[in-house]
Amino acid sequence: MTFKLSGEDYEDASLERLIEGFRKFTNNDALVTELRKFKAERNYLSHKGIAHCLDLMGDLDESAAADFKIRLHAIQAEAQRLERAIHDEAAKYLGHLYFGEFPE
Repeated sequence: MTFKLSGEDYEDASLERLIEGFRKFTNNDALVTELRKFKAERNYLSHKGIAHCLDLMGDLDESAAADFKIRLHAIQAEAQRLERAIHDEAAKYLGHLYFGEFPE
């Protein structure tokens, strides 16, 4: 069987595309759901969060900035947890890629 997929196919892909690609390689629907939730929080923090830290005059809103900082720390920890979960999931089928399926 020919297999021409490489890392270059995904190196500039959006997080949405990466999650959808990963979804095709796993039966772990809970992990895919967690990845989508992570993506939503990441999108908020990177695209809207900074604007929410400003008041109507364009000055820093200390309270909103404090909340933003908490969310940044939380998403960092969640990213590390999800990275480990993705590697654990990948390890389940790595042997199949090299050697084929094994009877139970």
